[in-house]
Amino acid sequence: MSQRTFLCRSHPDCHLPPEVEVGRDFDGDAYARRMREAGADLAVAFAKCHYGYAYYPTRVGTPHPRLACDLFGETVHGLHRAGLGAAGYLSVHLDGVAAAAHPEWRMQGSATTQAGFDSGRFPRLCVNSGYLEELFIPQCVEAVERFPIDELFLDTMPSFAPCYCPACRAAYGQEIPAGPSAAGWLAYARWYAGCFERFYARTTEAVLRVRTLPVIWNHKWTYEAPEMPTLAVERLATDRIASPGRASLDGRYFGGTGMPFEYMTGRFAHGLAEWNSNYQVSLDLTAAESVAHGGAFWLIDRQLPDGGLEERGWRAMGDTFAPLQRSRRWLTGTSQVHETAVLCSLDHMQGPDRRHFPQAEARTQRVRPIEAALSFLAEHGRLGHGMPRERLLQRLDDLRLVILPDVAHLDDELVDGLLAWVARGGRILASMPGDGPTGPICRLAGVEDGGLLDAQQAFIDLPDPLLIQRPWRRLRPLPGTATVAGLRRPLLERYGHGVAPAGPDAGCPAVVRREHGAGSIVLFATGVFDHWWMWPSPGLETLLLDWIDELLPDPVVAVDHPGQVEVACQRLGDDLVIHVINRCGRTRLGGWFHPMSRFVPPLADVPLRIRAARPLRLTLQPEDTPIPAIAVDGIASIRLPRLDTWQIVVSHGHFSR
Repeated sequence: MSQRTFLCRSHPDCHLPPEVEVGRDFDGDAYARRMREAGADLAVAFAKCHYGYAYYPTRVGTPHPRLACDLFGETVHGLHRAGLGAAGYLSVHLDGVAAAAHPEWRMQGSATTQAGFDSGRFPRLCVNSGYLEELFIPQCVEAVERFPIDELFLDTMPSFAPCYCPACRAAYGQEIPAGPSAAGWLAYARWYAGCFERFYARTTEAVLRVRTLPVIWNHKWTYEAPEMPTLAVERLATDRIASPGRASLDGRYFGGTGMPFEYMTGRFAHGLAEWNSNYQVSLDLTAAESVAHGGAFWLIDRQLPDGGLEERGWRAMGDTFAPLQRSRRWLTGTSQVHETAVLCSLDHMQGPDRRHFPQAEARTQRVRPIEAALSFLAEHGRLGHGMPRERLLQRLDDLRLVILPDVAHLDDELVDGLLAWVARGGRILASMPGDGPTGPICRLAGVEDGGLLDAQQAFIDLPDPLLIQRPWRRLRPLPGTATVAGLRRPLLERYGHGVAPAGPDAGCPAVVRREHGAGSIVLFATGVFDHWWMWPSPGLETLLLDWIDELLPDPVVAVDHPGQVEVACQRLGDDLVIHVINRCGRTRLGGWFHPMSRFVPPLADVPLRIRAARPLRLTLQPEDTPIPAIAVDGIASIRLPRLDTWQIVVSHGHFSR
């Protein structure tokens, strides 16, 4: 059963306090029938929750004190009898029962720092404590030995704040620094990161010795920590909000790794502690983004004490899964179509010395340009995937354009690989980072760095001068590299409110282009992607899109629409499967970070360009309606008569010889 494709996944969260009776009169078969009727292919069943309670008669842990039945076993067997998959859930670092029984296992902060993830009422356990070998691994092994689950879902809730517990102090053998500004932090950070990896590796190895099945570590190996997993894991997963923009970012990055993945979100409007349902269109768009980029989709709900769900939960599941199931033929068994890649660099995120910044703001600043580049492609109807460094080097010959968005700390091996690829015809669009060494990117673009311009903002010299409020580098083009746009200083240093208008030539370029072999490299002398993310302007938007289209004039597919219409592509046999997603809707942003799509206006006559070496047979799916195309110079142009939230276009036999 583990080889099946579980596209539509239900995650009923089951963290129930000790005073609540659990599972009275629970009927696993009736529950599974409701799951099947709601369109789920697989549902999660809880083996252990954040409280630390097991939902079955465990021999190694602590059963829920008011457990009225074997809720875990009844659910797993009921799902299988209904022909559905079952995933076993275990909370990883949060376990209230274990923390109470073994205070020495708890993470401990210092006088000035909090220990780990702020989990509210749930205490967090240290990866170096006896918890791993004495309790957690035995619980995982028991779950896969005693129950025929199809997957093991391990909910990590990770963080990287220092821990000062006795086990950490003893294992490290010296004073643990208070934070990243303290002496000795780098050595500690590398050691501490290895402790987490050891925890995950030991658990995965122990489970796979018992039985071969997918082991899924939630929210690990995401684009915020972009590296390919070294463990024997088969799938990637993330737990996010119901947001098409967020699902697009994760889908584009996970799709770039080449690994199967899934996006998980709740049906609720504001997190899992709030019972109000989200707008259905929010869930529909988020689900469409997940599957359009080749992933599966989890919908989280909250399990009631009797083991069931609210009726509105069943309805939301049915409404969300129905469009996916109707299009299932075109959503399973596919592979990614790679064309443009955005480098997602762990060296950029953490520095080559693996600094592991625990401060949220420091992490946010480093990930922002990568989110910007991926979002820019999505919002402008262009293909693109995020790729970690090692994956990018492996897949270069499948790519036509690489974007290096304000990336610091490029290494020599990567630069050499990119230069060789450009010589074979590759194209690069790059921008200078705000900090870090610039030598490698200068070598790539054929320029010398003369240091920072003595102005914090300057204008790209265009017919309408374009202000970029970021530090600029004084670049000197070397032979073979040309200035394509100059740089102008502000007219005056002080000009009342804001910045003065464009003034004199700064004597250095804003944009250069290097022709290298059969390819070329375009470099901005400042961080334009970070600027676009924080200070969007029509001029910068037009400039970036023009350069993308200049470097890649004949993409596999593109949408040219004034609104936000996203495209994603998969290959199914010889067919090209194109997903077109309407992101022109009205979004309500809550006070924290929960955007809700309230309304999506249907669009008419949406233009689509498809690169084609021969006449195409195109259909709209799942309706199987033919759609005419006009082909000129190897480009087929079509117009979607109507786009509601999501439409699939199939180019049949597109890859046949």
